[in-house]
Amino acid sequence: MAIVTKVHGHANPGQFVGRTLQFFTVTKAAMVQAELDAIVVALELVGTVEVIGAYTDPAGAVNVIMSGVEPTDPATVLTARCAAAVVGTVVTVMAF
Repeated sequence: MAIVTKVHGHANPGQFVGRTLQFFTVTKAAMVQAELDAIVVALELVGTVEVIGAYTDPAGAVNVIMSGVEPTDPATVLTARCAAAVVGTVVTVMAF
């Protein structure tokens, strides 16, 4: 049986059947909560933010899972939108 551990906020299973999910890493040096909030608002203009990972990286990186992102080069589009909201933000496609 799977166990879900609550770390921050709330944790529960998600219903992602039939959705195309894309995984990104959002990086901004010394990111503060207000900047993360502005970045999430910018991301929501392009697609649906399904999950935001725990923000524990001192380098200022946070993982984001999104659905509904359709551009051919989503990292470039998302970086442009996020950098317009918070200067110095970079979005990369998460490598596994």
